[in-house]
Amino acid sequence: MFSMKKTVIVICGLILGTQLQASMFEPVAEPPSLIGKILQDDPLSITISTDLALLLQDGRNDDWQTARLQYEKNGTEYDWNLDLRPRGKFRRKTCDFPPLKLELSKKALGKAGLAKQDDLKLVTHCLADSLLSAQLIFREYLAYRLYNEASLQSLRVQLVQVRYEDVEERVEPIERWGILLEDIDELADRLNGEEVDAFSFKPGQLDTIQHTYIAAFQMMIGNTDWSIHPIRNLKLIQQGEREALVLVPYDFDFSAWVDAPYAAPRSDLGQQKLKEPIFQGITESNHMLKPVLKLLRSKKKAFFKVVDDFELMTKTEKSSLYKRLRGFFRITAEPEELLIFQAASL
Repeated sequence: MFSMKKTVIVICGLILGTQLQASMFEPVAEPPSLIGKILQDDPLSITISTDLALLLQDGRNDDWQTARLQYEKNGTEYDWNLDLRPRGKFRRKTCDFPPLKLELSKKALGKAGLAKQDDLKLVTHCLADSLLSAQLIFREYLAYRLYNEASLQSLRVQLVQVRYEDVEERVEPIERWGILLEDIDELADRLNGEEVDAFSFKPGQLDTIQHTYIAAFQMMIGNTDWSIHPIRNLKLIQQGEREALVLVPYDFDFSAWVDAPYAAPRSDLGQQKLKEPIFQGITESNHMLKPVLKLLRSKKKAFFKVVDDFELMTKTEKSSLYKRLRGFFRITAEPEELLIFQAASL
């Protein structure tokens, strides 16, 4: 039987992505990817040129259209031809501007000495109000950055200031903030695995340790817009012969952390207010709470530093984020207290 010390080591390895059998998944040296070359701590200014009128004319439009991506980094100007299309469901119905999927040419990437990871997602501004949309993007970006600190098995993100230009000159240029999001296939490659497309888990595929950790993180940022039955806002990765899948959370815009005006509480979970804490862990994982929460608490300083170091928000704007973090760590000081906030339906 494992001691508590060994249990903590195993949990840390599973969650952080450093499997105990790591020698089975030795990384292979490959060319850097586009997003890997783009990544930087500071925001990156980019220009996307396309037929904006066509892009914005119909929220049900799924068609690809040609576009151009331009940016400058370290004194070098980059210019990529690509295709893009609207993605997502809810945001396209609700928002003034659709989220986008970008697809570059594998041949052009290879010619430039980059890996042929040709897909990127762009989390765009939702609302026409430039000040409010900026705050929502900033908060969601910070949620992704928090999870980068929480786990190596996470999607990389780059904050971008986007200028959208209409090649037909029928629509005035639009300048807004956005988030470039690594494609799940690229993360899978980094973990020496591959994405699994499924709507539910088969016996043995759900790693209850990792699920408990994710449930605690989601409670920390006040996000209930995810589930395992059915699988929602989680990407799945299979690593080699390991039966349990890697779970990768994404889409944090419905969280209390972001506090978007369109976000609503989960009444089906008994949640009456968006900021009401809900723990979506499962009963079988309760015995893992202490080591899981110990690992999450070890990230406390790093979480606060992510917010502290973000210079595009004032201290007043950050105050609600600090309050959210402090409240979570106060609640979880005693692991048993967390179960009080467990969703009744799980």
